[in-house]
Amino acid sequence: MLVITDLSPASNNAVWRGARIARERGASLRLLHVSAGAKHMAGARQALGSIGRQLHEHLGIELDAQALEGELLPAAISAARAAGLLVIGPRRANPLREWISGTQAERLIRLCRIPTLVVKRPATPGRNATPGPPEHGRYGRVLVSVDLRPEAVDLIAAAMSLSRDPQPQVFHAVVANANGRATAPEALVAHPGETAIQKAQAMLRDFIKSSGAQKLGAVSAVAFGHAARCVLARERATGAELVVIGKRQRGLLADFILGGVTQQVLASSRADVLVMPNRPAPTWQPMAPARPP
Repeated sequence: MLVITDLSPASNNAVWRGARIARERGASLRLLHVSAGAKHMAGARQALGSIGRQLHEHLGIELDAQALEGELLPAAISAARAAGLLVIGPRRANPLREWISGTQAERLIRLCRIPTLVVKRPATPGRNATPGPPEHGRYGRVLVSVDLRPEAVDLIAAAMSLSRDPQPQVFHAVVANANGRATAPEALVAHPGETAIQKAQAMLRDFIKSSGAQKLGAVSAVAFGHAARCVLARERATGAELVVIGKRQRGLLADFILGGVTQQVLASSRADVLVMPNRPAPTWQPMAPARPP
């Protein structure tokens, strides 16, 4: 597991969430900090050492922490080749650059092309943390947003491996066309005589069953309207702590011009967001979905 940090409070949340997940998965944990200048390297290494000691004290895990001088994206892409999951914070940088090429998080997701968890919620231990078993890395409220494609099964399985929700929701937004009518993806043609909502619900139930999520209490939910707005509204309504969403590889220009659903959810969600590529990376091995007692 790879966590990229700029040592800000938002990145510290990503570090702690990533560490908890790594501990549950039995995965190795690598912490990477990249600085453009050499003058901050000594301080960065000292900060990384302090983080490592805290993680060992609270979670009992070891990590490989590294501070490099150079550009973030090339270093992150190189490190991500050996990772099954990338964990980052939502930090924003130069507004003009973001308007042209997206936030730092979006650029990392596009270029690293492995499952990426963007951590927005506080995850650091409190000052008055009591002794005992370390906090788990799974989420108590999970919302999985899927298209009606076979890849949805992989998306649901990945979400369940990070869930302790007794009733996670698998959600699909039936999008309206220019005339205000529901669009009919090719996947829905196989269900003649039903409304688009009914067809979508039937397909979601099939996906849930195929992924094994039915045994974990997963339920289907369908709404009608703009996809990103529906996902964000459902997130607020359910109090989701984690939103899981897919990312199609369509190219940077297409995403910029069309305004992809993934980018809009990343920008406006209050929950953490797990972005899965069209197909999981070979190193992605979801944990057994059984919940801790």
